[in-house]
Amino acid sequence: MYKLIIVDDEEDIREGLHDMIDWMSLGFQVVEKFEDGREVLAYLAKHPVDVILTDIKMTFVSGLELAQHVHKNKLPIKVVILSGFQEFALAREAIQYDVSHYLLKPTNLEEVYRIFRSMYEQLNQEKRERELQQHQRQHYNTLFSLLMEQFFYNLIISGAWSKDSGELRIRLQQMGLPVDPDRGACCVIQADWTRSVESALSVGVSTGGNTEELHALSLAITKEREQVHYTCIHMGSQRLIIVGTTLTEIGADELESRAERYFIHLQSSLFSLLGLSIRLEKLKSYTHMHEMLTEGDYGPGTPAWTTEGESVDLKETVMGLLETMRDELNAPDLEDSMQELSQLEEHGQIADWCRQMFAILHNPNQDMDIQLDHERMIITQAKQYIIEHLNDELTLAGVSNHVSLNPVYFSRLFKQETGQTYSDFVISLRMKRAMDYLKDPTIRVYEIGLLVGYRNAKHFQKLFKRFTGMTPSEYRES
Repeated sequence: MYKLIIVDDEEDIREGLHDMIDWMSLGFQVVEKFEDGREVLAYLAKHPVDVILTDIKMTFVSGLELAQHVHKNKLPIKVVILSGFQEFALAREAIQYDVSHYLLKPTNLEEVYRIFRSMYEQLNQEKRERELQQHQRQHYNTLFSLLMEQFFYNLIISGAWSKDSGELRIRLQQMGLPVDPDRGACCVIQADWTRSVESALSVGVSTGGNTEELHALSLAITKEREQVHYTCIHMGSQRLIIVGTTLTEIGADELESRAERYFIHLQSSLFSLLGLSIRLEKLKSYTHMHEMLTEGDYGPGTPAWTTEGESVDLKETVMGLLETMRDELNAPDLEDSMQELSQLEEHGQIADWCRQMFAILHNPNQDMDIQLDHERMIITQAKQYIIEHLNDELTLAGVSNHVSLNPVYFSRLFKQETGQTYSDFVISLRMKRAMDYLKDPTIRVYEIGLLVGYRNAKHFQKLFKRFTGMTPSEYRES
């Protein structure tokens, strides 16, 4: 059930909306009723709400001000406005606050049911998208920890890569680490771990661990803390190395202090969450990465995905991520990437392929500020293109192609930068332009639809009414 609050200074309307509509059948629970928006602001500070159904004019805080508050603070709340015919000017003003729907007084119950059925589906879709994003982040974190482990294993254990500064700097950038191998301090923690006897007995496993525990350890250890990035390398069933690389300019002594605090935190969290005990063998800091590579002696070992002959399937993890993105985001263009990955068999080839994909996702050739500026510039270009082609057939694929981005990535980046889906943004611009055209009585309604990109007049009028609460003709007359 989604949480709904009703706000109206007229008790008859407030109580009528509550009593005359079967909100439960629509998937909503009326958690509170208020007679003024001032009370709502205090309530929102302490309670989660999904939808606000509010009168547009009230004594102290109006429905318009509520919509403004929700919009300004980016609250995940839908706002439905109740307004009288004479209040259309205020309703138009509310458009800038992304109000979801408008209802006229006296209220048409069929219209209320229609709007809230639609809103229920919209909320469900947004919930599915959030769950999908969380699922993708889990896949992404798993992939990242595996790639980082393989990276540092190849670098400091197997000696498979050149230690040339230029090549090393490129490889670090590919992993999204803004680390200078000639300047950035780093450290190495050597440790061993085991499951406590009591914990092992309670879950019926050996104290030496299994593949799932190695995964859990990698995910728990490979993270950023106090501007230091830590990576786990498994050196056997119970030995591990943690490599710490600084993301800002700090000295080796300060890094060592941070690493000590990190390890204490790690000991506590692993024991509390997984029942694992981890013991520090050695902690050493270095002034730069080259010093670590030339002086360190860490002994033989194997990364997590080949420990004790059991392959932690990196390929399967990445394939699962791609399948999820393809199916849930309707992105058939990912089939080519999946086919390409399916043909790889050796760990080295798979890791290199994943690293390239990771580099594309992270845009690692730029630091974070530059990357964010670059992304904002791309979305600005896309928005300008949309504005200039509003009367054309605008498709997600066409606009993403114009800015040279994959449609799936562009869609996600667009919503991240603008707070709106691509579709909602285009509709909003078209409706606002249509509202301007309607001020000119010489332009017919069907012509306005064509001017803002809609070849189907009925579809245009339907979208316009959904956006403003009025038909184009009613809007023009108001």
